[in-house]
Amino acid sequence: MKYPIVLTLCSLFLFYSCDNELELTADWQNIPIVYGILAEDENVQYIRVEKAFLDPETNALTLAQNPDSIYYQNASVQLERPATNETILLERVEGTKEGFPRDPGVFVNDPNFLYKLDLSNSDPLVGGERVLLRIVDERDNILASSETRIVEGFSIVNGQPGDPLTLDEYDRPVRISWRPQGEVAAIYDVRMTIYYEESLPTDASTFVDKSLTWVIAKNLLRDNDDRMGIQFSGEDFYRFMDGAIEPAPNQIRRFRDLDVTISAAGGELAQYIRVRQANTGITSSQVVPTFSNVEGGLGLFSSSAEVSKTGIRITPGSLDSLAQGFYTRDLSFE
Repeated sequence: MKYPIVLTLCSLFLFYSCDNELELTADWQNIPIVYGILAEDENVQYIRVEKAFLDPETNALTLAQNPDSIYYQNASVQLERPATNETILLERVEGTKEGFPRDPGVFVNDPNFLYKLDLSNSDPLVGGERVLLRIVDERDNILASSETRIVEGFSIVNGQPGDPLTLDEYDRPVRISWRPQGEVAAIYDVRMTIYYEESLPTDASTFVDKSLTWVIAKNLLRDNDDRMGIQFSGEDFYRFMDGAIEPAPNQIRRFRDLDVTISAAGGELAQYIRVRQANTGITSSQVVPTFSNVEGGLGLFSSSAEVSKTGIRITPGSLDSLAQGFYTRDLSFE
């Protein structure tokens, strides 16, 4: 299942977090903060646009709880598509009502404004397409702008991963491969979603659905235009299960199936991660440099795509290892 995309102040791609700190040096200077990731196959998507500034007479934590301090009241957010000669005005919506509540923290979470891009009456975004984002004030002055290209769709190599998967041969490599398309994608993540059911502690005949997400690889830089891939062992799989699920001697668990998903993102995200990693480690100064591709502001505007192989089974021998194997025999799978 696909979901609309929203990138908040603290979710860059899949695995990076932020500390909600922004140091500015100019009193009263409005700084637009823009975060958004677009995808070619989504009709409805969301972008977060906020502002930051210093008030020499007010505590920053107090400002963070004032909606007028972090949201523009009269600005508009526009997406320009040169290929179709369109300029689309995004709608300001309440993110919580759209299904995207803001995590509690330093910043006020009610209201929780996002800008909604609805392409229901427009042509869908196309891989390789160039798009421009503009933040415009009530006098038609451009406060900030950015541009990106849309990541092209791509495909998983047939049989990698196989279906069913053989995992009970602990040292046997399981390979996941994909064929990049176009020029935009620059970085990849690979994850597995594992589905199982679990009986209630008080009623062994009643089962509830459960799932786990295993991040197999992240931040893989593109190194080949023909094929990319990763591999893991059956032992890796059972080790993950052992670490992710608590023993439940009074319950029964049943494995169902699993999905493999590969996510790709554009060069802006790859550069952001590269900058973040460039100055960390025991010998660094620990001063994390700033990356932004927003002119006139700060933030990240990029694109992503993903492909999944769903409903993958595992072999009977692999099910036996899940139930009786060294790592998972205490997890009550049958």
